[in-house]
Amino acid sequence: MGRIAFLLLCHKDPATVIAQARALAAGGDGVVLHLDGRAPAAA
Repeated sequence: MGRIAFLLLCHKDPATVIAQARALAAGGDGVVLHLDGRAPAAA
């Protein structure tokens, strides 16, 4: 089966995004995270 690359565009809730990225990467697929520069500093 082929590998997939995921691009996650994030604006908030980093803990949930990290959990999702780990779940996607667990199968050997690639994951790239992008935190939007306009997101609040707390994110």
